[in-house]
Amino acid sequence: MHMTIERPYGTSSILQITLMKSLRAIIVLRSLIIEWVVVKAYNEDLLTEDGKIDIWSSSKYKVFQKVTDHANAAMLHYYAPVMPEVAIRSFLMWLQSYCSLFTAPCHRCGNYLNDFLPPTWRDFRTLDAYHEACK
Repeated sequence: MHMTIERPYGTSSILQITLMKSLRAIIVLRSLIIEWVVVKAYNEDLLTEDGKIDIWSSSKYKVFQKVTDHANAAMLHYYAPVMPEVAIRSFLMWLQSYCSLFTAPCHRCGNYLNDFLPPTWRDFRTLDAYHEACK
């Protein structure tokens, strides 16, 4: 997992994460609270035409749109304003479980694909991979 952090908007920080050659994520932080997450493919551009970080457009691939939806659910699940460092650490550990996005079979059905998609859901406690229909 490779991370870079920028502060282009004053109080908010933007954390860019590259997870092997599987995906790239943009995490918007206000102080130590996660506010927004966007996940895109490794080969997708994270910048707009004018060179600014693109935090609003979604991925052109359905698998990464699903992962973005799950990441926003995880952001809410791990939300802990009293202990934000624990929330960030837990979220990053959860996100790191996507290293095996295209190589891990579903924990329930054992298949690699369901509806032409890999298992995009990761359990919040065990980090096991599941298809949407199997969770």
